[in-house]
Amino acid sequence: MFETVAPEAFQTRSQRIFVRTLPASLAVHLIAIAAVMAARVWNVEFPLQSPKVSVAYSLTQIPDPPPPPPPPPKPVEIKPRPLRELAPPPPPLAMAQIVAPTIIPEIIPEVLPPQPAPPPPPPPVAAPVAVAKGSPNGVVGGTPGGTGRALGGEGITLGDDGRVYVARNVKVPMKELEHEYPHYPDVAKKAKLEGHSLVRYTVGKNGRISDITFLTKSEYPIFDEETLKRVQSWRYQPMTIDGKPVEVVHEIEVNYEYVR
Repeated sequence: MFETVAPEAFQTRSQRIFVRTLPASLAVHLIAIAAVMAARVWNVEFPLQSPKVSVAYSLTQIPDPPPPPPPPPKPVEIKPRPLRELAPPPPPLAMAQIVAPTIIPEIIPEVLPPQPAPPPPPPPVAAPVAVAKGSPNGVVGGTPGGTGRALGGEGITLGDDGRVYVARNVKVPMKELEHEYPHYPDVAKKAKLEGHSLVRYTVGKNGRISDITFLTKSEYPIFDEETLKRVQSWRYQPMTIDGKPVEVVHEIEVNYEYVR
């Protein structure tokens, strides 16, 4: 309505408003564009995973092919032998021909039947040991106070030196107080060693061992050491004759055998 009434005035007013609002509109747009760009610059997003790296390889030389497998072994040819080369089997005993000898000997040896094996020799018998003569009522080893000089039993003699000698295979006629027999050493058992020792020892007047002599030593010293150690520790009740203690001489053989 106003445009139709005063068109010139309205046109002048519109131009004036356009001129006044144009800079403000440009400024607002510039500020909005700057804000958007600033937001994008300051909003930095870091990747959650590392970027994939791909490396390209190129073969400069083709590898040599694998060597071929070895050829199979050649089969062994078995040539059959002709029958004429094989020796004929021997004839059976029933069909064997008995041929007489061409030369008859002047003396025909006598063929004796097989003799049985001779019997084994008898075991060796120990030589008799002299026995001291005395009263038949004598007691072996004597008794305290003495009942005479007689010694009974075989293998027990009274020497000219006043000592009593007991044969090797006869037990000492004295009461044993300490008598531990030699043991087989554990070290020798592990090595499976064997041997024997033969010693002569003297029981003193106090019943203790006073002298030890090796008549035969073992091949391994460990057996002799064990024998010496045990025999030295023996102790007997002293032997008395006519109320007086006497020395006793005895021999012992110790065999060390490995039992499997």
